Amino acid sequence: MKKLVFLLSFLLTFSVFAEDPKRGGEDPQDSVYTQPCSLKNSPLNLIATLSNELDRRHNKVNGETTYRDTDNSFPAVGMVNLYAGGRGISKHGSGTLLALKDEKGNVLRNKVVTSAHNIFDSNGNLDVPIESIQFLLGQDVNNEDYKFNIKKIECPELWKDQCILTLDKDVPKEITPMTPVSDPEPYVNSADMYYFVGYPDWVPDFNGRTIGKKGERFYSECNSANRWRGNNGEDLYMVGCNAFAGNSGGAFLASKKQPNGTWKDYYIGMVGGLGAKGQNNLADTFRYNEVSSFNSIVITTDNQRQFFASN
Repeated sequence: MKKLVFLLSFLLTFSVFAEDPKRGGEDPQDSVYTQPCSLKNSPLNLIATLSNELDRRHNKVNGETTYRDTDNSFPAVGMVNLYAGGRGISKHGSGTLLALKDEKGNVLRNKVVTSAHNIFDSNGNLDVPIESIQFLLGQDVNNEDYKFNIKKIECPELWKDQCILTLDKDVPKEITPMTPVSDPEPYVNSADMYYFVGYPDWVPDFNGRTIGKKGERFYSECNSANRWRGNNGEDLYMVGCNAFAGNSGGAFLASKKQPNGTWKDYYIGMVGGLGAKGQNNLADTFRYNEVSSFNSIVITTDNQRQFFASN
């Protein structure tokens, strides 16, 4: 079962477009967060057998709809872009700016969580140098003010498919980072709506024609979210929500509508992968508030060469 879950988490494929429903802005809640510590360098052992298993097809969940985020309702969600054309690589995933705290309790404005498989190959080596990875914010990511380089990558050994990217500078003050919840279950159980948010490769309309373009943020409404916890520490949600390639690392949110008509969005974790065809897709809970996940791999420009061993 463990191998099956990891297989599913690597197969990410968003679907069905409709006009923007004007849902309103985000207002993340506060929660206690403990910064990772006792970082440790060691080889990253991602699932090598999955190199040819990435599924580019969209996975449509019946009855669910995907919207272009024309209102910029999810400004903390951005695109993780790999652009080293000289290496024959051009791909992207998604990521979310999180309000993580340092050891003094100060909220940091340069931490992004994304899926490990967005930046590593199936042998656990970086696809491109750190200098060739960017984090791009915006509904359409062509704004130069919202382009950031990466100066450090941290990945927990235990969970394999999560990484924190440290940006080279803080994001502008008008961007509000999202705060991850310490216990997802109460927020998921009381939510009025669930969302998958990210930057898909493409979005088909009802006739299967491609609309939108790379670098545009979309979000899907979800009809269900059921937690699955494995015997080896896995903590996933099977979410009735459309997903497709490029959305990996985006935000899985539990949202509560407020009396004034606005929404509060609670960050549960990452859009993780492709689930059963036409039924559920996967989301990984964010687990950096657990002591067991603090033992991390740290990659900087100084030591990144060791992560290109198989190239």
